[in-house]
Amino acid sequence: MTEVLNLYFNCALHPFAQQEYFRKKRQVGAYENQLSLVDDENDIKSLAQVKDEGLTTIEVLSCSWLMYFFKAFYDLMALFLGWSAYNFFQGENYDLHIFQQTGQKLAIYSILLKVILFPILLWFYSKLWINIIKMSSYVFSDENVAAAEKDINIIATQIVHSSLSTHIFLVIPFFGEMVQFLGSLVYIYAGLRRNLGLNKLQSFLVLLTPAFLVFLATSLMMVSIVMLILSF
Repeated sequence: MTEVLNLYFNCALHPFAQQEYFRKKRQVGAYENQLSLVDDENDIKSLAQVKDEGLTTIEVLSCSWLMYFFKAFYDLMALFLGWSAYNFFQGENYDLHIFQQTGQKLAIYSILLKVILFPILLWFYSKLWINIIKMSSYVFSDENVAAAEKDINIIATQIVHSSLSTHIFLVIPFFGEMVQFLGSLVYIYAGLRRNLGLNKLQSFLVLLTPAFLVFLATSLMMVSIVMLILSF
């Protein structure tokens, strides 16, 4: 567990260096679960043995889920403070008190539901980004990024799993979620540049892919609605 947390924190604190490390280790045929610039010749493993090293899906989901508990705690504290301030200014009002109790229960259930569903939603999020990066690697493939399909899958997984380490920023009260979101984009960019070997323009285009997919899906939905309305 200590080794997993060590790699998780390394990915969070050294995004560019960690991705560069992954790439160099892949080129020499070995990975290690730590950020180090020193190679121990006695510990070099065969390429087949070390291909999948790094943060696994279970490991990164578990660590990120742990960090999400901090956000849930902050949300509960914010609700408590908000309710206390509301009671202080509103005084005693039976109708408002009943409405407040209902709102309290719904808010708490919502927070708990988010905590429960977090690893599932994060798993879908990671799979989406992995497939986007794999697709982009084929589109932008050249002599620098061309690799076997298995290698591309490993690279994409390393990039996405490392970007999920930004959930460590959720320990920051109130602003942690915004920092985490922006940080995840920066970390994916770091992986695209330092691990996959894309140039700046290609990396930015990959980062814009989810927005393009959302725009495309929204456009198709709007067109479908318009055609349905016109059919009557």
